[in-house]
Amino acid sequence: MLTTGRIAHHYLSGVQTRRTEALNKKASVPVAEIHPWLASRIGLSTNQKIWITSRRGSLVFDVKVTESIQHRTIFVPFHWGMSCLSMY
Repeated sequence: MLTTGRIAHHYLSGVQTRRTEALNKKASVPVAEIHPWLASRIGLSTNQKIWITSRRGSLVFDVKVTESIQHRTIFVPFHWGMSCLSMY
């Protein structure tokens, strides 16, 4: 399951917080968080790239393997909006 949401370092769309150097150092690009169980099932590890496709389109994200989410879930933050399209 793919889910989106907020991360601690950015607020709402990130328009203001992404311009703050200290916050940008903590989270400068969106990262897809994947549980180790799911990452091993699909052959991914931290810092690899993953294409995520939905009915609205496709984007590429760096992977972060973490136990902080449910084992069948991929999480991506929404603070970058359409600017993600030009990152990769």
